[in-house]
Amino acid sequence: MDVEKINIRVTPKWKHSKEEIWDSTFEPLVQSYQGKHWMPILVYSLVATMVVCLLIVCLYQKEIHVDRGEQLVVSLPDRSRVELNSASHLTYRPLLWFVYRTVHLEGEAYFEVTKGKTFIVTNPRGEIKVLGTKFNAYMRKDGFLVSCLTGKVAVSSSDQKVVLTPSMEVRLINNTLKTTQVQDISSSIVWTQQAFSFRHVPLSQVINELMRRYDVRLEVDGDIHHFYTAKFVSDTPINDILNAIESTFDVTIKVIE
Repeated sequence: MDVEKINIRVTPKWKHSKEEIWDSTFEPLVQSYQGKHWMPILVYSLVATMVVCLLIVCLYQKEIHVDRGEQLVVSLPDRSRVELNSASHLTYRPLLWFVYRTVHLEGEAYFEVTKGKTFIVTNPRGEIKVLGTKFNAYMRKDGFLVSCLTGKVAVSSSDQKVVLTPSMEVRLINNTLKTTQVQDISSSIVWTQQAFSFRHVPLSQVINELMRRYDVRLEVDGDIHHFYTAKFVSDTPINDILNAIESTFDVTIKVIE
């Protein structure tokens, strides 16, 4: 008996192409997996970017250097004004300025501070804090002197602290802060008009100031352990100043080319 061949044909329930089936069923699964796989990398990238931006804000410093024989006026972000004397160096963080107003000074500068948060001037030998005032700061290796023209100035060094009012100044002598009342306090900033005013200043400091302002080298023969007081108008030739010093003390000063 012959067995009749039977053909069985199965018709699928869906009527879509294979491309349509892939797009509707499998593609979302792949995208879901990829999204979960890349999510940690995205988060890490965002965190790393934020950390880098934070470091830039915290660490970025603006540095201003004035060469020997030059002077420079600087306007800070809050419009406080700083005039830097020869061979002076000023640094501050502009991106954090309105969080805390702090500058680091090596040299001499005259400050006109805009009122606001505490304004701080730092130096290895001492620190100055003000709110809004005008003062002169001499912060060099050969001396530390702060002169208050207006307002109040708090000066500290180690565990010492003094508060200056107008016409007062403080010197650091043998690691001790000593204040004095000055009749003509404006003489402390005559250097901003290119002039000189020395009030009981060590002769060695006078020599250093002349070398910075005139950008020369000086050689002194004789005893320089003296204190000098004098005023010179702007544009005074250096030889005239040296002759005046030599006539006051038993010293010889030469300009080294």
